Amino acid sequence: MFTDCPSCERQFRIRAAQLGAADGWVRCGNCGETFYALERLSDTPLKRLPTLRQADEAAAELPAVSIEPEQETAGTETTDTDESRETPPDLPPVLAGDPEKKTGSPARLIWGSLVFVLSLIAVAQLAWFNRDGLLRAYPALVPWVEQACENLQCDPIRFRDISAIELLNRQVTQHPRYRNALLASATMVNNAEFIQPFPDVVLLIFSTSGQVISRGRFKPEEYLG
Repeated sequence: MFTDCPSCERQFRIRAAQLGAADGWVRCGNCGETFYALERLSDTPLKRLPTLRQADEAAAELPAVSIEPEQETAGTETTDTDESRETPPDLPPVLAGDPEKKTGSPARLIWGSLVFVLSLIAVAQLAWFNRDGLLRAYPALVPWVEQACENLQCDPIRFRDISAIELLNRQVTQHPRYRNALLASATMVNNAEFIQPFPDVVLLIFSTSGQVISRGRFKPEEYLG
């Protein structure tokens, strides 16, 4: 048997068990309209609406409802039918689910946002703890990391190879402005394939007999001009 929705004119295939489940009242799975299907029954489908497959699939998911013959008189049956037309019962979604139930739940959106934020935090932590390799590959990031380490009190570049720093020349002369003072100058080059910070410099002054007469240790901020 077939019936069609009076509101959207969508045609559906319907079984007797479905009609008996709600006294002939059904809900359109296309527009949600509730209508009395017994008034719109047809043995053959209408040619204007040949698409019946979706309604067949939705109707197949419903549990079968057994129908027992009524034992009352024809007059009583007419009265029951009239009352059912006036007050349609609460209908289950006989033909298809309600369209409004297809929207995403807020809980799913919250969980999706939380997973996204946690993924960003995990990527940031991984990059931070492996910043040596990252800075070797992208030297332009060094100023940003140094700025961050000033606020976090950390060492921006942890990987060092002192053996790759070569002292090209050095010179110690009398200081041109101060008496009894020496001026030391040196040129260093980093032969490593990665950026590394300037090292601490230890300055030793020897006597003519080869003994150390002065010793000083200078940090990069002290000897860089």
